[in-house]
Amino acid sequence: MLLRLPDILLVLLAFQLLFASLFLFAKKTAKPLSNRLLACFFLVLFLAIADSILRRTVIRDEYPGLVNFSGAFPLLYGPLLYLYTRSLFYNSFQLTRKDFIHFVPFAILFISSEVSYQVQPLGKKIEILTSISLHQLPAQFYIIALLLTVHFGIYSIASLRIIKRYKLLALNKFSLYQKVNIDWLSSTIIFFLCLFALSVANNFFEVTHLVGYHLVALSAIILLLFYFVNRLLFKALNNPEIFNRVDEMASTVNKKVPPVTDDKKSAELIAIEAYMKDKRPYLNPELTVDLLAGEIKMYPKDLSRLINDQLGQNFFDFVNRYRISEAQQMLTNHPDKKITVLEILYQTGFNSKSSFNTLFKKYTGLTPSEYKNEASQANS
Repeated sequence: MLLRLPDILLVLLAFQLLFASLFLFAKKTAKPLSNRLLACFFLVLFLAIADSILRRTVIRDEYPGLVNFSGAFPLLYGPLLYLYTRSLFYNSFQLTRKDFIHFVPFAILFISSEVSYQVQPLGKKIEILTSISLHQLPAQFYIIALLLTVHFGIYSIASLRIIKRYKLLALNKFSLYQKVNIDWLSSTIIFFLCLFALSVANNFFEVTHLVGYHLVALSAIILLLFYFVNRLLFKALNNPEIFNRVDEMASTVNKKVPPVTDDKKSAELIAIEAYMKDKRPYLNPELTVDLLAGEIKMYPKDLSRLINDQLGQNFFDFVNRYRISEAQQMLTNHPDKKITVLEILYQTGFNSKSSFNTLFKKYTGLTPSEYKNEASQANS
């Protein structure tokens, strides 16, 4: 059998997905449910690709009953990503009987399609598999493909809504950038949604004048997935916390309002600002709204609401503006002229160069180096 580029890429991708799945199953964490859900997602992808590979080998003709089992698998992708997203943000999350409702459509389609296929005589099975390999599929196949895309899209949107809510809550609870920035998860979901849609579109190429581009598009899809899985694993190996759970938060999300003028600030807020300037609790990189509230003898919800209502800020911005202001002073007036940006970021409550640079530019419009250079030129 002559191997084409898509065949070689599929084999490589299958091994990569299997490795990713085993890596996540084996990774030891305090609460491994999240890893197991993501591992199941990669395992289902591996099985779907393995089925595709088997259909391209002699097994298709010799043992047709062992292939063509993955038609219903796309109904697992959305629920697994959705449950994985939920499990990341809630320490109390456990799979319940109610959660298994998400897998009912898969069970129905898998059982009905598998039974109807397996009861066919050997010759009919080979005929079906030949039709698949020649892209001679009935019209209802493409209708089902569209419905599967919609199904995955619904779950993707539900997952992104959970992420959006978490980010709003995190901004009112944490001052640590790594706790707030979960763009990797949003990009993962959006990536798979786009990839899913692209795969379905590629199926339609088979029945149009674009059929000549089918293999090119298939190769591109496989390469994208191969790159993404490798990138995700590389990040996981270098940042082990990427697959750890995030704390559940029960605080409410406050709507952002315009800040009040200095003469209208409450006595409580004035006292808090004085405490921040005098005690500089923001130098603690792990500072949270709970820790600060405990130091100033307030309830966390009251502190969060006060900052939001009177300053028009969330807790994250409230704390990190103090940190950046401190960094600005050190960049321009530090007695040690040889102090580096890296030293300054650690001394001002940051624990990551990328987060420091991101927030510094967000609040000042300049990178730390640009700010230091401009300050040096102004003083010379």
